[in-house]
Amino acid sequence: RNVTGVQTCALPISFSNLACDPSHPVTYDNRTNKPVTVFLNDAFSASLEPMQKKTFDIIAFSEATFEARESDGHVIYSETFTWEELKEAGWRIVITENMPSPTPTETR
Repeated sequence: RNVTGVQTCALPISFSNLACDPSHPVTYDNRTNKPVTVFLNDAFSASLEPMQKKTFDIIAFSEATFEARESDGHVIYSETFTWEELKEAGWRIVITENMPSPTPTETR
């Protein structure tokens, strides 16, 4: 077939034989007044400014822990989801400060 002077042809391609992991867009929603770094199973996933949202494709998992850490490494949010639980949560990780602040060590 000739389209505007360029020869083209159609090749039958079957995508059913391609291996790929299922994924879904997941939104991280930082509802704190602090910049945070998000980790998925202890691996870096994203950096978010205060009140910022970002969406990423996440590969399906059986269970995963999402953590948000302050710049000093203090965990301010931690939650473990199954894939089905994340789906039920609307594919959103809403980051609030759900972890207690560290208490200063007493000195004598």
